Amino acid sequence: MLSQSMGFHYGGNFILDGDGTYEVEVTVGGLPIRATGDFEGRFDAPQSATIDLSFTESEREAVAVERLEDYGERGAASPSRMDSLPSPLTVQRVPGVRLGTASTHDAEVVPTVLDGDAAPVGDQYLAVYLRTPYNRMAIPGAAWSGTVRRGGEDTTVDLRRTFDSEVGYHYGAELSTALRAGDEVVLSPVTPPQIARHEGYERAFLDLEAVSFVV
Repeated sequence: MLSQSMGFHYGGNFILDGDGTYEVEVTVGGLPIRATGDFEGRFDAPQSATIDLSFTESEREAVAVERLEDYGERGAASPSRMDSLPSPLTVQRVPGVRLGTASTHDAEVVPTVLDGDAAPVGDQYLAVYLRTPYNRMAIPGAAWSGTVRRGGEDTTVDLRRTFDSEVGYHYGAELSTALRAGDEVVLSPVTPPQIARHEGYERAFLDLEAVSFVV
């Protein structure tokens, strides 16, 4: 699911049999996307964990609910502070050259070119971030294609969902030919993000359109 305050996560509703302490077993499947950098070879096998959950009236009352006065206006709730959890934000400082930022149907598309040791794969690499416009939350589960246009010729770029230890979650591809000044990079959505959405995101990010950038 995608939440304005928590970003991407897995969630569900359960009915519990009254107050008390419950034992929750969570099973996570292997990561079905490419992992690179220090993540290469990791997260590919299912894992399980057992967690104790305390469910009491006092703890439920401590959960704050905020009603926004500007409900229905463009904007987003502030991200929640979750110090013990990984950040749901896209990486802010990537060691590469950002080609710009484009907006399409409430999402931002941010392509970045990485060279040499900074490239997760190959000598030159195109990392494309799809994120929410207000909080930089990563939007996963989509499919994108890329085209590099140079001198009237088009070269297709195979963008893959990728999780990298330095670059973070992105849609990326190794470039067989280094980009040159004047090249046009066209990024086109194939399918919208295949995720459920919390309140406020019900219809967002569905009608994404192609965007282009000039190197």
